[in-house]
Amino acid sequence: MENIKPKRILIIEDEAIVKALELKFQNAGFKVDVARDGIEAMEKLHASPPDIALLDLLLPDIDGFEVLKKIRADEYLRNIPVLVFSNLSDPAGIEKVKSFGVIGYVIKADTNLSDLVEKISVYFK
Repeated sequence: MENIKPKRILIIEDEAIVKALELKFQNAGFKVDVARDGIEAMEKLHASPPDIALLDLLLPDIDGFEVLKKIRADEYLRNIPVLVFSNLSDPAGIEKVKSFGVIGYVIKADTNLSDLVEKISVYFK
């Protein structure tokens, strides 16, 4: 039987929901790392690029739009799949984010955490 390495996810989120996200993804077999602001996110992305990043747009220091811009402009990071998980539901903002080649845009208020974990798990199948 082949030993499959757990997928690594970086959750970039500053709200209280981060603990619940961390637990859900760990229980689903992911190796989880957390960054609570844009600066910490960039440091962790460079130190050890994850298999996928779950990115909130409303962050302290550097917001998620800027983090996404930096990821896509960085040759070392640009191919990391990013799923945006935010409560910003402004169509223009969503289109702007999608122009950066994210794998999806999920509105927090419209999604339960199990569905979110499933969406990311399916991405790797």
